[in-house]
Amino acid sequence: MNVDYALASTLARDLKAGISHVVVTYDIGCQWGLAVKDRLSKHPVMKGTSLTSLRSWRVAVPKFHLIGHGKSCQVPYNLAYMKHVGMTHGEGVETIWSHSTSLATWSRENGPQARHAILDDHWMGWNWRKLVGLRRFHSSSLLPHPLTSTKGHSSRSVSRRHGPSAKPSELLLRPWKRHSTTRLSSPGRP
Repeated sequence: MNVDYALASTLARDLKAGISHVVVTYDIGCQWGLAVKDRLSKHPVMKGTSLTSLRSWRVAVPKFHLIGHGKSCQVPYNLAYMKHVGMTHGEGVETIWSHSTSLATWSRENGPQARHAILDDHWMGWNWRKLVGLRRFHSSSLLPHPLTSTKGHSSRSVSRRHGPSAKPSELLLRPWKRHSTTRLSSPGRP
């Protein structure tokens, strides 16, 4: 029920904002997801919102947890075979646990309010570092540097005001689409 509440709280706000596609990853998504739409539509937090406005709704099992599931779960709940999810692994939330072990020592002698403040501060700091890291990741590894040569484009074709003559998204999208369609058309390949 706590997972339903957390999802309903997020979805209620997002549905009002116009979200139309939802992919939820959960360790036991194969079981939990069986009647989740029905449970959410009856949840008190969802009052005044409807899941019928969604164009797509999918539940998946994160990649590291998928190995522990039976073969009947491994294909239908595998992110690698789902369209429009990219190369995500669905384990992002769990990558922070190793960084939070020290919080037990810091907060065990505190009262509920102080413990809440410590946890809030830690997670907000984590989110800030992640946000700053995304900027650095996107600017350094995904987009070609405007003053360096890219295959088919010389540095002379670069304008300091307008960037390279070809859009960086076009340079990245072609190989990704090729890889993505190959992967989806042959599910037996990793």
